[in-house]
Amino acid sequence: MLSLVVDTQTFRLATRVIKYWAQQRLIYSNAIGYMGGVSWAVMVGRVCQLYPNYSAKQIVERFFYVYARWQWTATRDYGNSVAVTLCPIEDAASKVPPEIAAEQGLRKFKEWNPNKYISDRHHVMPVITPIFPTHNTTYNVQESNKRVIVREIKRGREIMELMSMNKSSGATKGNEVTWADLCAPFPFFQVYRQFLLLEISAETEKAFLKFKGLVESRVRVLVLPQPHPVMFQRGSLGPDAIPGEAPSFLGAFVLGITFDNIATDDLPAAAQVSKEMKSACDGFAEHITQAALSDEWDAFRGQFKVAAYLCPTVAWSLSLSVGMRLIQGFTIETYIMTRFAASSLVAVGDLLLFNTRFTMRQIACLVLLVVLSVAQFCREAHASRWSWPIHRYLLLPMSTVMFVADSLLSKRVVTRLTQHHRQTTLGICIVQNLLSLPMLILLIAITEETHSTTELLSDLYRGDHEALVWTQKAGLSCLLCCGMSLSMIVMNARLTAAHVSMVINFNKVLVVMISTILRPGVDLASEIKDLALVAVAAGCGVVFSMSTRPAKPSKKATEMLTV
Repeated sequence: MLSLVVDTQTFRLATRVIKYWAQQRLIYSNAIGYMGGVSWAVMVGRVCQLYPNYSAKQIVERFFYVYARWQWTATRDYGNSVAVTLCPIEDAASKVPPEIAAEQGLRKFKEWNPNKYISDRHHVMPVITPIFPTHNTTYNVQESNKRVIVREIKRGREIMELMSMNKSSGATKGNEVTWADLCAPFPFFQVYRQFLLLEISAETEKAFLKFKGLVESRVRVLVLPQPHPVMFQRGSLGPDAIPGEAPSFLGAFVLGITFDNIATDDLPAAAQVSKEMKSACDGFAEHITQAALSDEWDAFRGQFKVAAYLCPTVAWSLSLSVGMRLIQGFTIETYIMTRFAASSLVAVGDLLLFNTRFTMRQIACLVLLVVLSVAQFCREAHASRWSWPIHRYLLLPMSTVMFVADSLLSKRVVTRLTQHHRQTTLGICIVQNLLSLPMLILLIAITEETHSTTELLSDLYRGDHEALVWTQKAGLSCLLCCGMSLSMIVMNARLTAAHVSMVINFNKVLVVMISTILRPGVDLASEIKDLALVAVAAGCGVVFSMSTRPAKPSKKATEMLTV
């Protein structure tokens, strides 16, 4: 290979940079369906041939530019420079001497050539060795792996362009893009929320290493949209280890998964994807079992096993912001922060019921809301010398139960609307607001303003002024939220039902503030503290909603990326 490039020192240095970049971005492994060292070296060598007088730095820059624009199309178009080659592909019939061909046949010298062999036309990213007989070094690369590699190459080209712009514009130190940004480690556990684990275990180190090699070599057989695994092995347990039944050697291939263009609240679609993935995992486990039935595995029989786990399970993610679900009760002026405490419990309930993970930022928001809730509740109780009636102390658990019921009911209704009736987001918005109205009335009945739901309805029937005011506030809250949510939907027609629910609840903060300020005879100065608490909770809700934003949709409905 070195004889095919002009400057071997430039080639070596550029190849080291590209290999390091590929390792950092987790696309360096031929065994699991990506490119190995030979493939990257051939690609760098081709760039060196195209630009023979360039330095190593310039070769790296041109590497990303060339392969970001490379026509990785069907290999039947060979002759249009689809394959990466350093020299012409020689036909075995003309290369092998007749006496050797007659004795050994030409199958031993079969070269890679899509014009002759149909099977070679199915290779999606051919990088050809420069020796005879020529072979495709990327025969393991599948269409899904190709998308990941091309995405990373395009990212590299963008960084190279930014580095060039920094030089021309004289960017200040600290704001410029550097080589460290190019080779930054891929943030696997920050990018993905769902993972597929292929866990392998064995009783002896020899059995573990052999079985690990078998699974690693067959991962590409796993029929998933985008397999991209990496090996994690458990380290020493240390002196504080507790004896148990865990295997002596344990490791796992972790595959990060994103579900694009599938709404987070679309349970039927998520269930279908989960079912397909389970079927693929079962087929893969059966494939591994059959591969381990050969005689060479007799010495390790019963010492190893493989299992697949989907964690967390594909389920309905939180459609509520922390503190937002309880905003429906904010037309009641007293005990505002107890509603936030209840909403925190609702969020924790969603965590347990729907197996949804929280980030550190979301946990911090929950803790802040709980602390503020307890402090506000204790302050008001202390001001009354703890002489409240029993129903006031029960306000927190009762409101929590009501809003948990509201949350589950809303989710059930939205599921039915989207699954069976193909309801639009506008219809879902209206239904959710209508569901909020009885919850508002029930919460009003809990407080001291009214004594019971029956009395409230009776007062409404008689035309009692106070009951009418509360009902009008509840109706105003629903109508204004519906209008604001509708405007959000018009501006962004791609909102899912989960987004609509979040928008509805967030807009109710504004409704509460307006209804509180416009209440007849209210002293605004006395309500400043409550309004400040509302603002703090709303800020926490914004942070939470930003943390739960789905990834930007791609062209594919479901994309699996490996690490």
